[in-house]
Amino acid sequence: MPIGQHRPAARPLAGWLASLAPIVIIGGLLYAAFFVQVAPELPAVEQPAVGPRDRFYGVTAIDGQLWAVGALGKVVTSDDGGTRWRVQPTPLRTHLQGIAAWDARRLVAVGNAGAVLVSADGGARWEAVDTPAADGRKFLRVRAFEPGVAWATGEYGMVLSSTDYGHSWQEMMPAEDVGWNDVAVRDGRILVVGEFGRIARSDGGGQWQDVPSGVESSLTSVWLGPGLALAVGLDGHVLRSTDGGASWQPVPSGTREHLFSIEPGEGGFVAVGNRGVVLRGSADGTRWQAGRATDSDFAWRTSLARSDGHWVAAGQRLGPIHPPGT
Repeated sequence: MPIGQHRPAARPLAGWLASLAPIVIIGGLLYAAFFVQVAPELPAVEQPAVGPRDRFYGVTAIDGQLWAVGALGKVVTSDDGGTRWRVQPTPLRTHLQGIAAWDARRLVAVGNAGAVLVSADGGARWEAVDTPAADGRKFLRVRAFEPGVAWATGEYGMVLSSTDYGHSWQEMMPAEDVGWNDVAVRDGRILVVGEFGRIARSDGGGQWQDVPSGVESSLTSVWLGPGLALAVGLDGHVLRSTDGGASWQPVPSGTREHLFSIEPGEGGFVAVGNRGVVLRGSADGTRWQAGRATDSDFAWRTSLARSDGHWVAAGQRLGPIHPPGT
């Protein structure tokens, strides 16, 4: 057969190929020895809860526990005055601007694009809440008052309130082209402060009255107590009222830096703002001392809380601060 006649010629070729096999194997081993690098197995590096590039915009404290919220939906908590933090996962990647707590378990956080998060277990689990009243507007601040009651402010005239721990919200002011930056509530009286030096007040939230502030710079934070109200804002403005917010007088602050947050504590008040500025005010709000968190600290801070005798601020940095004179 023709095929059979060619079989003997194939045997030398097969033998020649077989003789090459050891050479090929040895060559492959030599190549691997000199040129193939085996990647070492490195242990996983745990990322810090608060990194140098993290930005936090809101902080709150209650019963010795701290929470802070910031960019990309990040929430962290601390139980040692802000020295060490741990992350609490959330279902959102939206920037969060503010957080408030009724107690060590019930919390609410707000942020961009009408984002609202609530927790009933101290932040171990966060639930996103649909908020039609926000209409996609950016929240700027949230405050918790008597059990279950919260007020939140934001851009385009947003002032909302909740009576069920943040699960549902009602619009309390008509929309307008102004950002309301903060809200204070006491004994049914409500104050909001915002852009262009705007201040509005209401008894119960039904009817609102614009109140002259005497300044054109944006007001960023407000506090309301019995017989005294204080507001701070851009350009170092501090305003004081002794009639429930019906009239306001400027108070020398000792700085021209922007101020973003004011809180009571230590028998007086503390305010923080741009370029590391920290203010300490007297109990009646008439005298203020300006300083910095440290001599070399020029970080901006937008929110302030006090926990177990320690002041903690959120902003370009997150952690303890020391007001002037402390």
